Amino acid sequence: MRLVVQPDSDYDPDNNPWTLYFPDGRRVTGGNSPQRFYDRNDNYVEVQNTTSHGHNATRLVDPFQRSITIEYGCAAEQDCVYASGFGGLELQWNIFWKTITVHRGFMETSDYPQYQENSWAVGEDFKVLDRIQLPLLPSQTTPLEYSFDYHKVNTAYNYGWGEVSTITIPSDASAVYTYSYEGDMTYSKWYSVLHRFYPKQKDLHYHLEYNNTTTEATDTWLYRIAVDTATLGVYTSEVQAPHGGITRTTFSSPFAHPSADYLVTKTETPDGKAVENLWRENMPYGFQIDHIYGSANPFVKTQFTTVTVGNQQTAIKDSHYDKNGNVTQTSEYDWTAAGSVPRDGNGYPTGLPSGLTTLRGSVQTYFTPTGDAEGTPTNDPNAYHLKTSDRALLNALTQQEVASASQTVSHSEYIYDNG
Repeated sequence: MRLVVQPDSDYDPDNNPWTLYFPDGRRVTGGNSPQRFYDRNDNYVEVQNTTSHGHNATRLVDPFQRSITIEYGCAAEQDCVYASGFGGLELQWNIFWKTITVHRGFMETSDYPQYQENSWAVGEDFKVLDRIQLPLLPSQTTPLEYSFDYHKVNTAYNYGWGEVSTITIPSDASAVYTYSYEGDMTYSKWYSVLHRFYPKQKDLHYHLEYNNTTTEATDTWLYRIAVDTATLGVYTSEVQAPHGGITRTTFSSPFAHPSADYLVTKTETPDGKAVENLWRENMPYGFQIDHIYGSANPFVKTQFTTVTVGNQQTAIKDSHYDKNGNVTQTSEYDWTAAGSVPRDGNGYPTGLPSGLTTLRGSVQTYFTPTGDAEGTPTNDPNAYHLKTSDRALLNALTQQEVASASQTVSHSEYIYDNG
C-alpha cells in the first residue's frame, strides 16, 4: 500500500486531500471530501456523515444512489440500519446493546526493577452486542433475531474476560462455547496464561425435524492449541468435528522458519490429506526487517499436497510472482514419492525434488512488468509503492498462455483503450 497526502494552504492536517493506493488497483480517498472506496474500475462507495430522525448517522451510497444508513442511538441502547428492499419497501434492522461487567486480575513481570511482580485488576463495564433483529416483513408478526450472551460477573469476579458464551439464531438453535481455564476462579492469572485463553468446545443445540416429529440434538466441536518448544515455538491447532474427524493446522515461528513467522505451514484433514506451504518474501526496496517481529510481504511460493495414507504421494504446485504480487508463472507437477521432497532440520520443505513431470503450466505477462518477487529488491518505477506506477494497470494482463505437458492449449492477448 502507498499513502499520498497532498499539501494545502492551512495548518489543519485533517482537511488535506489524501489517497491510499492498493496493489490490486483499489484506492481510498478522503481528507477534504467524504471518504470514498474505489475498485480498480472506478466504481465507488461514498461514506457520508449525516443525520437520521434527529440522530447522528452514517450513510453508505454508490453513484446510483443505492444506500445503507446506520442511525446511532435511534432508541436507548439501540442502533438502526435502513435499506430499500423490493418495490421500495424500507427495511430496518435493529441492533441492541447491553453492558456487562468483567472483574478479573492478572500478574505481570516488569522490566524495572528486574523481575518485579505487579498485580493488576480489571474491573470494567463493557458495552457488548445483545441482539440483532431482522427486518419485520409484512407476513410476520414478530421479527426474527440473533442473540448473544457473554462470560460476565456473577460473584466477586467472573470466569472469563467477557468472551461470547452463547449465540442463538432465529431457528432457536444455539451454540454454547466453553473456554480453556473456564471454571478456574483464581483471581489473578499470569499474562502468559491469558494468551492461551481460547475456546475449547462448542456445543450446537438444535432440533431435528422429520415427518412432523421434532427431536433435540447436540453436535460438539473440540478445539486444542499446543506449542512445541522442541521445534522452537511452533504452534499447532486442532479442530475435532462431531463425527470425530480432526483437522490439524501448524503455524511456524520466526525462530523455526523466518519467512513464515506465525503463518500456516501445514494443514492436515480427516480424509488423509496434508497440504504444506513453502513461504517466501517479496522484500520491498530499501526495507530491512528483523524476523523476530515479522516478515515482509510473505507469499506461498510452493504448495505440496500429500496423500498421507498407503503409498504416500505428493502433488506440487509452484508459482512465481512479480513485485506487485501478480502471478507470472505457475507449474503443476504430477504425483511423486512424498519422501523425495527436500526438507530442512525442522521438517519444512525447502524446494522442488528432482525428476518432476510437469502436467500443466501457465505464463502471464502484465502491462506494467516488474522483477521477480524473490529477486534482489530494486526501485522499479512500476512497483506499486511508487507514484511513477500506473496503479490502474498494476494487475492488467497483456498476455496469458496455458500449456499442458506437450503443447500450448490456449493463448490470450489483451489490449486496453485510454478510458
